[in-house]
Amino acid sequence: MKIIKRFFALLVALTFMLGLFSTNCNVYADTQKDGYNISISNISVSPNPVNVGALASLKFDFNIYTLAQNAMNVGDTVTLSTNIGTMFGNLPITDLPLLAQNGEQIATATITDTEIKLTVISEFPTDKNFFSGSVYTGGRLKALENGATAGNPSTKQLTIEDASTNVTFNVPPTVPGTSTGGGTPDPNTRTINNRLLEKQGWTSGYDTARIKLIANQIGSLRLFNTYNNIDSSFGTYVADESFMVVDKIPGNGVIDESTVTFTAVRYNWMEV
Repeated sequence: MKIIKRFFALLVALTFMLGLFSTNCNVYADTQKDGYNISISNISVSPNPVNVGALASLKFDFNIYTLAQNAMNVGDTVTLSTNIGTMFGNLPITDLPLLAQNGEQIATATITDTEIKLTVISEFPTDKNFFSGSVYTGGRLKALENGATAGNPSTKQLTIEDASTNVTFNVPPTVPGTSTGGGTPDPNTRTINNRLLEKQGWTSGYDTARIKLIANQIGSLRLFNTYNNIDSSFGTYVADESFMVVDKIPGNGVIDESTVTFTAVRYNWMEV
């Protein structure tokens, strides 16, 4: 009798264990809402720390499964909660492309202050009940103050659903000679009066966007590929591409101000 009882107990234990192992672990996620299992991971902000007023990028991975195990269809939208709007400006960002491994665009992402919406735009296979990939904004998020002051950085927690990452915000030190307090300017301080970084806003829309720096015969630095009359006696300046420095910047590119250097050259046209 004891042997029979032990055998029965063992059989029950094995049945329970097999039930555990038969669970579909692939549908596990950190959050369940709106008919979906949602898992967010690998949230990163670059650069981090980031200076207040500077541009940064956001990247994160997602895995989404339907609770009913039915296939996802064109137009299905998954909404993720976030607090990104309290930390970064330049929102909303709309229609970020989400690509499959073969390069086909299968969805779009829209980021607002409080939500990230992922919308399916390409037909999924009828047996595909999951949706996974990465979202990358490129360098277009503008860092807000977030309580940071000069010499006192502030660290905030950026959340997307139940996942999070810490982001540190710095206020860069004031460059000597740039204040209006009447102090003695630093002789090594250089100031760029033109809006050199104007192209920050449009590199996100045009791949290999260019900026051209031209030194003409009267020493004037001209930006943005615009040319005007230099002097009535010389007529209209005609651009010569061989004298241009052309910088090709990929889509979503960012200009790092600390890497921009100018070298002045005087061109004596009378001796040419």
